[in-house]
Amino acid sequence: MKNKILKLIILFIFITLSAISQTNKPIANNGILDLSAYDFSINPRVELKGEWEFYWNKLYTPADFENQILKPDTFLTVPGQWTGIIINGISIPDTGFATYRLIIKNDPQLNNQNFMIRIKEIVSAYKIWWNGNEISSVGIVGKTKNSSQPGVIPILTAVDFNSNEIEVIVQISNFDHNVNSFYDIPVVGTEKQMTKSFLLSMFFDIIIFGAVLIMAFYHLGVFLFRRKNSAALAFFGLCFIFAIRILFTGNHIFSLLFTDILSWNVKYRINYFTFYAIIIALVLYFKAVFKEKKYKFFYYFAFGISGLFILTLATSSYFYTKLLLYYQLSAIIIVIFILFLMIKYIKDKRTGAVTLFITMFLFFLTGVNDVLYINEIIKTTTLTHLGQFILILGQSLTLARIFNKEFIKTEELTTKLDYHNQNLQELVEIRTEKIEMQKQDILQKNEELMVQKEELQVQKDEIVRQKDLIEDNNMFITDSIRYASTIQKAVLPSNDNIKKYFDSFFLYIPKNIVSGDFYWFNDTHEKYLFLGVGDCTGHGVPGAFLSLSGMYILNTVVIEKQIEDPKAILTVLDELFNNFLVNGLKESRDGMEIGIMRFEKNNFTKVVYAAAKTNIFIYNKELNKITRYRGSRRSIGLKNSHKAIRVNFENLILKINSNDVIYCATDGYIDQNNSQRQRLGTQLFSEILTEIANLPMANQKIELLKLLEEHQQNQDQRDDITVIGISLF
Repeated sequence: MKNKILKLIILFIFITLSAISQTNKPIANNGILDLSAYDFSINPRVELKGEWEFYWNKLYTPADFENQILKPDTFLTVPGQWTGIIINGISIPDTGFATYRLIIKNDPQLNNQNFMIRIKEIVSAYKIWWNGNEISSVGIVGKTKNSSQPGVIPILTAVDFNSNEIEVIVQISNFDHNVNSFYDIPVVGTEKQMTKSFLLSMFFDIIIFGAVLIMAFYHLGVFLFRRKNSAALAFFGLCFIFAIRILFTGNHIFSLLFTDILSWNVKYRINYFTFYAIIIALVLYFKAVFKEKKYKFFYYFAFGISGLFILTLATSSYFYTKLLLYYQLSAIIIVIFILFLMIKYIKDKRTGAVTLFITMFLFFLTGVNDVLYINEIIKTTTLTHLGQFILILGQSLTLARIFNKEFIKTEELTTKLDYHNQNLQELVEIRTEKIEMQKQDILQKNEELMVQKEELQVQKDEIVRQKDLIEDNNMFITDSIRYASTIQKAVLPSNDNIKKYFDSFFLYIPKNIVSGDFYWFNDTHEKYLFLGVGDCTGHGVPGAFLSLSGMYILNTVVIEKQIEDPKAILTVLDELFNNFLVNGLKESRDGMEIGIMRFEKNNFTKVVYAAAKTNIFIYNKELNKITRYRGSRRSIGLKNSHKAIRVNFENLILKINSNDVIYCATDGYIDQNNSQRQRLGTQLFSEILTEIANLPMANQKIELLKLLEEHQQNQDQRDDITVIGISLF
């Protein structure tokens, strides 16, 4: 369905672009159209478009231009209106009279064929001279409303191209229409081309008129023979209105065939009435086909708006033509709402919804094209007749499909009814036998269900017992883990002990009850203090075991082995960690990322830092700047793992000023994601530290918690989180 819609839209756009395209055709400039080099044998028609001389409130004839040199008030673009043009500081109104003049430069030797000019409509009365000869007059041109009379008849008449300079003069008066001047562009071409174009255009309108009228009376006949089929009656009304509208728009077939039967006012009122009535007929058809009763407000709006505008036809022609744009906008809203309902019906797989949507959408596009064209927003051509025909054809197919479906259904019901009437007794006996068999089957299944019920009850009792057992075990395990958490926290360094040496804060948030993160502090050495932050593989219970092992090994290395060099501490820690955990295995995936700082007890400004895949952040208060120092790319542990990187650990000698702040953190805070799955990241973490570094340590911890909650939103915690901040007294 989507491919069909796309193809039809592309076809419509192609038709529109074909109407818009201009292939280097000449345009009048300052009242002169230069056709001296124009070869009609190549391009057999040309539009007299561009700037014409414009004389406001003047009705000049060729004799006036022969006897004197007349200066135009301005140059006005054709097609276009004179409304709002500024002349002598005054904006001219919709109504009035004027003279247009165009000089055509010509080469009689190049263009020596027979020519014709075609004008569809100039609003609302005009008289035209070609090289001094009056060639046509529609209505009566006058200087007042009483002395003028509007008219609408398309003209196609012969003109000569026998001189080097051709003068075209058009007198126009309008006192009856909101639109004035050239409604369409006058076109000049060879007699063969213009006759062919005119006949094709008339043939197209007549064919559409005949086809639509036949459809109308066919569906009227369907309704007369089947009065319950309201969709057929609504479709008759839609087709009939379309057919009448074709006669009074486009090529104005009625005006050509019956020139003097109806006045301009009557013809225009029929034109506008059919436009207003189309919406009523379309909505009634839509309601009848889909039997939609839900959207009463929509029907009230469509019928109310259309009825109100129909009543305006009792007013003056100038008044009701001025209101046209407002109804066009209302009609667009109504059609858009119908398209919206069509999409809903397509999803519900309603019969005819796809066809109605496609044809309605194309009709909508042609209507929008005509609204924009009439209001001089785009330069295409009128396509409503094509859209109307597509809509009518599509709906004929839809109704045919619906009628056929109902007919098939009726045939099937008739066949079934005949069968049941002929075999009623046999069917009763068969049904009775089936019912008895079903009864026995039900009794048997009932016994089976009772057995299954007893089995299910036994299974239910067992499930309840297993559930109680699991809950008891889960409670025991949870209590054990909570106790392990108490032990882990007891093993962690005392914050009070660390605060003897530093102003500090500790942000420690396990992902589960126990944590794979830890921080370590040792002040037993006579010369040095050691502070470290570690992150073991995993989290929860496995991570907690690794973190306890790590702290135990660190104390062994520093206290028992008396190793004081940070990089040497990491090297021995790596060796002991592998020996302690692997226990003869060829490969281990357990590891640790850790950073260790060593402070001299008598000089805290000198820090030796070594790390395994861990960073340290130092805030320089004087420069108001955070600097990140990277550790070695090697991890602790991961014996013989393909992830292990075997490089030597290195020491960084750092100079710390008084009031500088040192931050150590595992990757839990930095890697935490938000609802868009975006990490907080090292860059943003550094910016946060810069913003809070001058706050008291306790307030820094509060701000870090607050910013973490704002970033995390309602997302689960991703990893264990540890952040330590220390500042020299």
